[in-house]
Amino acid sequence: MDKQAKSNTGDAIEALGWPVNAFIKEALAGGISRAALYSMWHRGEGPRRTRLGRRVMILKSDAEEWLTKLPKE
Repeated sequence: MDKQAKSNTGDAIEALGWPVNAFIKEALAGGISRAALYSMWHRGEGPRRTRLGRRVMILKSDAEEWLTKLPKE
């Protein structure tokens, strides 16, 4: 696969969602600790993770759904 095709594939994947590490950074900025997020995933309460090839992603639709379910302060 040439560089342009890899770039287009990466852009398409990024349009769907975020890699888990990028999502964790966003959650930290939003006030959710890394430990709390992993604890939620362990209890089955975190946003759904999806495998795309070797990447583990949080799809934008799953992140939005999860954010609407979070209790409001």
